[in-house]
Amino acid sequence: MEVFIYLFFAAGIFLIVSYFLGKSIPDLRSSQFEKEIKEKKRTKGFVVPVNILPLIAPLNRPLIKLLGGDENLKQKLMAGNLKVSIDSFLFIKEVLAIGLPLGLYIFIGMEVVKPLWLLAAGVLGFFLPDVYLQNLTRKRKAEIIKYLPDTIDLLSLCVGGGLDFITGIKWVIERAKPSALVDEFLLVFRELEMGRSRQEAFRSMGKRLDIPEVNTFVRTVIQADRMGVSVGEILTVLSEEVRRQRFQRGERMALKAPIKMLFPLIVFILPVIGIIVGAPVMMQFMQQSTVRASMMGK
Repeated sequence: MEVFIYLFFAAGIFLIVSYFLGKSIPDLRSSQFEKEIKEKKRTKGFVVPVNILPLIAPLNRPLIKLLGGDENLKQKLMAGNLKVSIDSFLFIKEVLAIGLPLGLYIFIGMEVVKPLWLLAAGVLGFFLPDVYLQNLTRKRKAEIIKYLPDTIDLLSLCVGGGLDFITGIKWVIERAKPSALVDEFLLVFRELEMGRSRQEAFRSMGKRLDIPEVNTFVRTVIQADRMGVSVGEILTVLSEEVRRQRFQRGERMALKAPIKMLFPLIVFILPVIGIIVGAPVMMQFMQQSTVRASMMGK
């Protein structure tokens, strides 16, 4: 057991030393990656120092492949709008996987904490950032679904007023209420400014979010671009279609509500009702039994 504790301490010291050494050692990554990192530093959000782990980054390569590869992790981080690099995200997972067991050992003591608890704390710390990212992504997708119909209406009005589609997107970015969907349109607009085609930029947006309503919007824009159809009329029809999909989604959630309420109803509510209703009857029955027993004793 002492060897297990020493290994945790050694790993924690190694990560801390690597962090401070990594800040002083020049990073050999590409200039394009550096530009992306500087851009992320200028944006708002939860930002972790990214010029870290140059010493242990090669050790994270097998872990990255195990977790799905660079592209998969990058898509997840972008879908949740979590402004950290892949190396920094893995660094957070490693620190929590080591820090939680160490915290239990230091603050509670080895006499109380069992080795199995330390192992469970390490596993929990490693997967805790994934749970946070998944919850963040779910909330962001719900916000995008909420604002998508109104945003499509704004685009339709812009195009109907004489603006082209890209200028309409720029107008929505500048004038619309800040939301996750506006942030996604901003990413699309930046990709268009960098030289990517409209089809590639919107296809990347659909792949990044993986929302049925957004995929419908992306497919419609790509087909209109290919066929040369007026985007304004298509956006008007698409807005109604997205609203219908959102209404159907709400109906499905409403139908699932009784099933979800069944477990707390059986486990928490029915026992309380049984106690409230049955307790007076049981008390009266026990009192009568006591009186009868005393009378028979006499």
